[in-house]
Amino acid sequence: MAAMCSWNDTQAERESWCGMLAAGWLLFAITCGCSGGPPALTPPDLQPESAADGAIALYDKDGSGDLSTEELEACPGVLGALGAYDQNDDKKVTRDEFVARLNRFASSRVALTQLIAIVYLDQRPLEGATVRLVPEPYFEGAIKPATCTTGQSGSGMLDVDDSELPSNQAGMVGVQLGTYRVEITHPEISIPAKFNVDTKLGYDSQPGNLSVKFHITSK
Repeated sequence: MAAMCSWNDTQAERESWCGMLAAGWLLFAITCGCSGGPPALTPPDLQPESAADGAIALYDKDGSGDLSTEELEACPGVLGALGAYDQNDDKKVTRDEFVARLNRFASSRVALTQLIAIVYLDQRPLEGATVRLVPEPYFEGAIKPATCTTGQSGSGMLDVDDSELPSNQAGMVGVQLGTYRVEITHPEISIPAKFNVDTKLGYDSQPGNLSVKFHITSK
């Protein structure tokens, strides 16, 4: 936890992030329905087998029944976390491997977990950027998008809008476990399309991981 609070933030930002991250551990515990605590929150209705079928249908262009690294370029979240899917290290993801990975998300029973996005543009922290996590379409709406706006240090706490969550999760700050495309935009700075509308950025949830960094360029 201490290492998570050692960014080049202002003192106020460090204190704010540390407090929110500490709350994140509590939130994680609540979603797990720990003994003696509040009732467990409802996790997303993730259907691993249906989602795996959807992923194969979307990205298996050669009809082989599995997904090669070339095909996964269209699914950057999975490609970036290939080792978590590819159990036999053959640089392909089969339907069964896809199901196994998504079963880990579903079986965790986590409703929300906190995640900080940190954005660097040309190796410098980017303030005022909007970071949007867009769930892969094979989740069919079960996983909701999350957004944040970065502060002076280039960091922001990603959050699902309350309108997308069950009423008893309103006000909680966090994201759902899943696989996402990442879109980064800025109101004053032109960000190349490969980081937003034609994004090559992705994120696949890593339970227990509290931050993700995106290094982008202006060209």
